[in-house]
Amino acid sequence: MPDDNSYAGKEIYYASSLDGWVNHIVTAGQTKLCYNPSIAVDNGGDIYITYTRTNDREPYGKQLYFTKKSTNWSERRISFTGYNHIASSDMDIDNNGIVHAVFSNSAVEDDPSHNSHIWYANSANSWINVQVDSNSTLNSWDDRKAPSIEVDSKNTVHVVWQDHRNTALPGDPAY
Repeated sequence: MPDDNSYAGKEIYYASSLDGWVNHIVTAGQTKLCYNPSIAVDNGGDIYITYTRTNDREPYGKQLYFTKKSTNWSERRISFTGYNHIASSDMDIDNNGIVHAVFSNSAVEDDPSHNSHIWYANSANSWINVQVDSNSTLNSWDDRKAPSIEVDSKNTVHVVWQDHRNTALPGDPAY
């Protein structure tokens, strides 16, 4: 990363209609670049946020972080894969208060020759990262992005994403 502070000051803010849309800073720091937040609220009213972050002292590229209001926005890194760049993410909370996160990442940002994958983690298992998508294909544009997650009333986790494999399997819809 450059040392010119061009990455400084890109923060995450939170606001609620409950307090008249007062803006509250969630992240802060001169060397941080934070973006792409997702938000969820549990049954008790605690606010949970995931976001992508990088800074000039972190050699990991872009990583996914988690925070919640009840910890005074104390952050924790939750992406731990062999890939350096988070492309996008989403989160949800189940009926038991477990936070579920899904994200896509790749070894080299915006380079289709370096495959992107879809990963899942949750707060109940210490954020262990599990790959959701199937193994790579021979397609050079073998990238998966824009995941979305939803937990149903039975606490079953559902994940959907954009996939550029250019493959068709038996039973797939014909277009």
